[in-house]
Amino acid sequence: MKQLYLLPLLAILALTGCKKDDDASRPGNLTIEKTEYTLDADEERTATVAFTAAADWTLSVVYDDAESSANWLSVTPMSGTAGEQTVELSAARIFRASARTAYADLACGKQSVRLTVTQTAASDATFTAAADWTLSVVYDDAESSANWLSVTPMSGTAGEQTVELSAARNFRASARTAYADLACGKQSVRLTVTQTAASDATDFTAQFDPDFAKELQKQGIIADAGNITPEDMEKIAAITRLDIAGSYDNPGTLTSLRGIEYFEALEELSCLYNQLTSLDVSRNTALTELRCDYNQLTSLDVSRNMALTELRCDYNQLTSLDVSRNTALTYLDCNNNQLTELDVSRNTALTELDCSGNPLTTLDISMNTALTKLYCAINELTTLDVSRNTALTELNCANNELTTLDVSQNTALTVLSCFSNELPSLNISRNRALTKFDCSYNPGDGVSSFPVTAWFDNDTKPGDLEIDEEQWKYDGKTITIDFRKAE
Repeated sequence: MKQLYLLPLLAILALTGCKKDDDASRPGNLTIEKTEYTLDADEERTATVAFTAAADWTLSVVYDDAESSANWLSVTPMSGTAGEQTVELSAARIFRASARTAYADLACGKQSVRLTVTQTAASDATFTAAADWTLSVVYDDAESSANWLSVTPMSGTAGEQTVELSAARNFRASARTAYADLACGKQSVRLTVTQTAASDATDFTAQFDPDFAKELQKQGIIADAGNITPEDMEKIAAITRLDIAGSYDNPGTLTSLRGIEYFEALEELSCLYNQLTSLDVSRNTALTELRCDYNQLTSLDVSRNMALTELRCDYNQLTSLDVSRNTALTYLDCNNNQLTELDVSRNTALTELDCSGNPLTTLDISMNTALTKLYCAINELTTLDVSRNTALTELNCANNELTTLDVSQNTALTVLSCFSNELPSLNISRNRALTKFDCSYNPGDGVSSFPVTAWFDNDTKPGDLEIDEEQWKYDGKTITIDFRKAE
């Protein structure tokens, strides 16, 4: 008979809900807004304490008795002088299945303030299985439809195994329990997972920008923007698509999406044509599509949105954009920003890229071999290598400073726009799929002609090829396209 060995046989995880600080401020030598901090078990294990001291101050750390020898919390610095101060709290990674607490006693003169620092429990269950195994989740009757606990993976093979237990935020004033039934052969073990309640004092309404809350009420997502309830929060946490976009003719007025972090299941967010100056989507890790174009964003951090396949952030004021961790991207539109560089070397799944209207001086797309459409017009490019982008069907590199352009490997091209560059000539003899072609406002020979080597000549132009302009003025000279049939 096959045997199953499980370590531990029971995992009880305490996953903290939301908690509001008790004291907004303390008079005297110390002024401090927040005195309670919760740190994650693994990723977000730091926090910053801000306060004002009227004199020299010191900090000391005290642990619960059970943790007195652990020294898991570090505080930097431990002392300082009068004035506005910041202290960083940093916790070592926790591997236990229960939370732990430490206290940082802040003293200034005769006044002392105690900071409470709680680190949540580790969310992994580790065991050893002698054969293939499966996991299923069962909820208390009251929570049966909530699906608030996710388990990854849900099955596996023999050997040492680790499964990750992850809970959605609990907005209720009562704890909730789920059971993960682990089966291996004829043996079954039940893991009990308990999530603690949110504090009764939690003010959910204060977590949202008022205008954003009014928009949520308008769409029927919440009942009352002035009184957001735990039931509203649970509904928000389950929403997968949110459209709060304005339009060209009717722009939106939202200046902040504070509260968007509670949309934990959100996969699609459309907030274009508003007046946003900042956007924090770091907690929206399920996002696959983000449209935040036509706002006033000066920065955008998508480093934690690794599921993104489509990102439209055009017509903002971005000076930088890091998409190195967004390797699932197939569509990226960042045109009309202020980007001076763009690294898409890790975005090998890209099929469409629009980075027009930026002051880019270089663009390396050698790793983007899946590209079918590339728009890089109105930049400051002096070179462009598309030799490895053999799947391209549309290329617009107009309004740059290109002196050469080799499209001999791009035989699938149907649209080529390279007007307003510094090209003396062009060879399109291998681009027989072309249906639209614009090479106007290039210098050509600088006298009268722009030589284009093609599969036809001036007398045999294909009827299905749309040529935008065949004659133009350049430096006061009239330049005419001279199609020359390749030998």
